[in-house]
Amino acid sequence: MASGKRRKTAKGNGYNRWTETEEKALYELSNQGFTDPEISKQMNRSVSSITNRRFVLRERGLWENMEVSQYRGYQEQEKEKE
Repeated sequence: MASGKRRKTAKGNGYNRWTETEEKALYELSNQGFTDPEISKQMNRSVSSITNRRFVLRERGLWENMEVSQYRGYQEQEKEKE
């Protein structure tokens, strides 16, 4: 029987929507040969979210048509927003 109390987990990026910048970063990092655990650390996402997003983009036919122009790195782009 399940407990009535939920475990508290560290607040992560789990419920945040994927932005176009993040999707392009995922595409580029995947093409550069980074593993899913390496990508997840860089993007502050879980390994399963990386795998699932790649699957969704492929299912929608967007993965092959992803345009990546002047990719400077996801973390650099996020710093510029702040």
